[in-house]
Amino acid sequence: FCTLLGVMPIMTRSMAARARANDNGRATSGNLRCVCGDFLIGAHDQLLQCHACRDWLHPGCVGVSATAPLAESVRADFVCPFCTGTFKKRLRSESQAAVKLVEVPDKRGASAAAFDAAANAVRAALDASGHAVVEFPGSKLTDEMIDQAMDCCKSSIADLTFSESYPLYCLREQQQCTHSYLQGSLVRRGDTQQVASVVLSNGMDPYTNLRATFSHLRAQLSRGRLQPTSVTQDALRVQAVDDFVHFTLIVTHDGSRGRGLAKRLLLLEMARWCARGRTRGFLNMALQKTIVGDKTLCTAAEAPKKLYAHCGFVELCERVDADGRPVWTKREEDVGRTMINLDMPATVRRLAAQLDGVPSKRATRAAKTS
Repeated sequence: FCTLLGVMPIMTRSMAARARANDNGRATSGNLRCVCGDFLIGAHDQLLQCHACRDWLHPGCVGVSATAPLAESVRADFVCPFCTGTFKKRLRSESQAAVKLVEVPDKRGASAAAFDAAANAVRAALDASGHAVVEFPGSKLTDEMIDQAMDCCKSSIADLTFSESYPLYCLREQQQCTHSYLQGSLVRRGDTQQVASVVLSNGMDPYTNLRATFSHLRAQLSRGRLQPTSVTQDALRVQAVDDFVHFTLIVTHDGSRGRGLAKRLLLLEMARWCARGRTRGFLNMALQKTIVGDKTLCTAAEAPKKLYAHCGFVELCERVDADGRPVWTKREEDVGRTMINLDMPATVRRLAAQLDGVPSKRATRAAKTS
């Protein structure tokens, strides 16, 4: 194995499994990690090995350009700044491993027709409830729709769940449609044509808390701080995150809450992605914030948490303090805690079956008046 023999100290995901037998147990479950604490996760990640201390490091963590070819950037006798005594503290933004946008082409399999049928069932249910569905990128997201969608975000902005700029960024990104992996949908009230609920998603978006969540999970399990569960065991089998769909924005207008609109729109989006061949997704749990003195207190909003659980999204590793109260990292306070769904097709089938058995409100009213 040339990497461990010192010919070229570069480690990639494809080499990680082979390193297990040669690394004296340092690679937990075959997942080598940098001294910064992050594991080797993505298929395009690379780590360098120091010939003095034998530690593995991200290029960005030791000042090596991650954008240049490593074969030209690093000599075979690479020694890290920790061993040479030249290490200096770097800004976190300067120390991040480079993340590449990776396209995952659509693959419509034999089950795509079933997911199309599930999506049609959701559309029919929304139409029967008196709401008009608008889907992107098939339809154009207009400035008027964006203004009305921002009205749906007012309460979330007021309780500091997210900033005003975040939903506007998501909406503008969808409007500009910079790549084919952006999609979403909204519903408008039939009587006023006002936007009542919005769900947006991105199938090519690794710049989130997802990678750090998987890294933290592996660290906690390797240190014995978490008990393995069926969910964590499934998560440990994840070898890359490129194919995960990020559900970037899920909001409902205050006047339209309690009608199940977000549940149906999220189901619609998952069905559309399943028809395109995607099976895994994630979102960031909404956190309400309260400023007390110089501290920011975070709490998980109950209604969104129930929505996420209903649609099959779970927390991988809940962090709690000595008293069992939830605690959040600075990153989670900023973007929310990551929740994942590793089997969206099963969720779509389950929820679509429930949807078929629930009569619409319009159908119920018609039956009473007939």
